[in-house]
Amino acid sequence: MEKPTFDQKLMVFLGMHRDGTFGLFVFRNENLNGPGYHRLLQYHVLPGLRIWNGGNLDRLWWQQDGATVHVTDANMRYLDRQFDGRVISRRAIRGVDWPARSPD
Repeated sequence: MEKPTFDQKLMVFLGMHRDGTFGLFVFRNENLNGPGYHRLLQYHVLPGLRIWNGGNLDRLWWQQDGATVHVTDANMRYLDRQFDGRVISRRAIRGVDWPARSPD
């Protein structure tokens, strides 16, 4: 029986709207570092969220866990600019800090 060397990876982005609709973006088998996460946000996830939200990110909040690749200086600055401070994360610039010992 063949066994893969590395576990498969799955990254899921879920956007929920107050009207009950949601957008789901799934990416598989990607090893991400800080720049790779930034590219994923810039070229796939945020453009999809803009389309889903009528062409902009107005009134949307971004929430993410504190994984190291998510909270690089460059990624936090980028998210802060894109969401005008509406970010919930460890190391948020103008947003809300992820609560200590909080479940995902």
